[in-house]
Amino acid sequence: MTQEEKIKAQELGINTSGDLLDPRFDYVFKRIFTAHEKESKIALIDFLNSVLTGKKHTIVDLTVLNTEVPVETYKRKKSRFDIRVVFDNDEFALVEMELNKKDDFAKRSLHNISRMYSSQSINRLDYRNLKRCYMIGVMGYNILDDSFGYLNTFSFRDENGRELSDDMQVTYIELEKTAYLLEKLSEELTNAECWALFLRYASYNDKRQVMEKIAEKNRGVSMAANVLKYMSQSEVERMAYEDALLAEIDHEAEMDYKLKEQKKEIALRMLKRGTPIAYISEDTELTIKEIEELQAK
Repeated sequence: MTQEEKIKAQELGINTSGDLLDPRFDYVFKRIFTAHEKESKIALIDFLNSVLTGKKHTIVDLTVLNTEVPVETYKRKKSRFDIRVVFDNDEFALVEMELNKKDDFAKRSLHNISRMYSSQSINRLDYRNLKRCYMIGVMGYNILDDSFGYLNTFSFRDENGRELSDDMQVTYIELEKTAYLLEKLSEELTNAECWALFLRYASYNDKRQVMEKIAEKNRGVSMAANVLKYMSQSEVERMAYEDALLAEIDHEAEMDYKLKEQKKEIALRMLKRGTPIAYISEDTELTIKEIEELQAK
């Protein structure tokens, strides 16, 4: 990658300065849990058992339903970088890594878990046989306010907290809330905390000792670290990673351009209505100079 491309990647929140690839980039995240039949599977089972606080069943085995990582369709089918699994007790889970802030992620979570739940076949309209579904969002930003911790699970409850159903559970892991965990001794960390720290800091060279201690404590994290190390050292994996990263950079640039054009259209309409430029700038986030240039045209 060129220096300019690395800078653009960093602007998206992806760490490109470390020896290891950044697990928070969704391409890398999915490869960690699907690249190797044995190590990836052990890692994924341990990760899900660690973070799904609302489940009633310890996951012993699972099947990943979508192992492919289609770089060539990245911009058109980015959602295929999620991980869809079915457990040994026929329950389902959807895991997504979302590094950059998306205002619609909470609604998207509900939409996706609802689709997963309703896609189950129903024998003679016997809804009692529907299996529990889980949606896990690993976030590179905070979707909830500071009154929530880094790991939270939601289900259907009334205004007094009484549960209607736990058949659909949404879990958010907010990685930006995990810095305080670096101060804890490795033996004090829970499995969920080990995973949160690994995903947040594995690509940072100055956190290597912390990562090594976590890997010694947690077998699943150790397996994930092995896969990440392999990916980071493999020329083939590196090339595929860079292809995906450049596609993401192009996609974000395209989205930024479209958003800027929409803001310009809004600014023009406001100018025609005689709205003061200062107000237009505040509402559209365009600079005074940009608005004056539009006015001159």
